[in-house]
Amino acid sequence: AAERVLSWVPPGTHDFGKFLTPEELAVLMARGGLELREAAGMRYTPPPPLPQLLPGARGMATGGRWSLSDDTAVNYICYATKESTEPVIKQRIDL
Repeated sequence: AAERVLSWVPPGTHDFGKFLTPEELAVLMARGGLELREAAGMRYTPPPPLPQLLPGARGMATGGRWSLSDDTAVNYICYATKESTEPVIKQRIDL
């Protein structure tokens, strides 16, 4: 929608052949020694239409809002951790 309908991003920006699902990303992360800790969907709520009194507004206000959801089908964020292989050095510093 952002590409074809709203013209918010240049044509060709979205290539679903390059899209990774959270599961595919978790496999790649594991190969790199990372553990996927959490994934969450992202939902975009566009701004309300502007009154037609504003010339050049193209019918939409700028902005909008992102929020978290359970749907990771298209837009999602995640984070991973990597266990350190370095020993933890604890040092007491007396001042």
